[in-house]
Amino acid sequence: MNSDRVTLQGKGLSESEDVLATVQATVHGAALSSLERARMLVASKFSEDERAYESMDRGTEAAELLGKLGMDADTLAAALVLPLVDAVALDPAAIEKSVGAQVARLAQGALRILSLKDLRKTATETLQANRLRQMLLTIAEDPRVVLVSLAHKLCALRAASSAPEQTRRAVAEETLEVFAPLANRLGVWQLKEELEDLAFRYLEPDTYQRIAGGLDQRHADRGRYIAQVGAQLGEELHRAGISAEISGRPKHVYSVWNKMRQKALDVSDIFDVLGFRILVNDVSDCYAALGVV
Repeated sequence: MNSDRVTLQGKGLSESEDVLATVQATVHGAALSSLERARMLVASKFSEDERAYESMDRGTEAAELLGKLGMDADTLAAALVLPLVDAVALDPAAIEKSVGAQVARLAQGALRILSLKDLRKTATETLQANRLRQMLLTIAEDPRVVLVSLAHKLCALRAASSAPEQTRRAVAEETLEVFAPLANRLGVWQLKEELEDLAFRYLEPDTYQRIAGGLDQRHADRGRYIAQVGAQLGEELHRAGISAEISGRPKHVYSVWNKMRQKALDVSDIFDVLGFRILVNDVSDCYAALGVV
């Protein structure tokens, strides 16, 4: 399996500075062709439609996010073309013809999920939001559809930092009610944590800054501490004959705030602000690792 860097070569790149230069995918030759065809299709839009410029950064950013998660070329291709479909600068039929039915299906499914946010405007109860989440999961028979939509929602949430407060709050509310729980359901913590923290920062900026400041002040050397604990865990598990992959990270602001709210504590009273994840090969090793920890 070879690693190939996919870049966009085409008219207008002097302004975009090779917008796809950081999109990378490790794929087999057949899979690479779908991403390459998507790249060529997107490149053709630079000279045809001004809306392509407006959508390009978001498509690239979403593809980068999914690339870091190790997603396949079809998923990256769908993320790349989705903003152009949303802007009606690309027709799904054209994607199917030029890139493939799989990519067209993923893009259409992700767009359908993102458009369901309009249904939330009529949702005045928590039950309605729960039904919407169930609907999303029912629609997305292929989890990759949800991942593409989550990546684009995160891009939209990032971009909302410069939007009017009313817009920021609306995007943040729908994120916490619908999209962050979806990311949690799929176990994509990388997306979930940023979705939750950004949304929380928009909704409760003062509280967010107070908690974030408290965490930074108490754990200025948390990177070194995480490395030390991770190394110690690795040694203990190795001695027990358990093969494991260990990672550690600070708990994100929104999760700390939830604990503060549930237990009526101040940030200074929260001590478990670091989390470790141990991945093992099977269930028996999981229980054995728990015994070691």
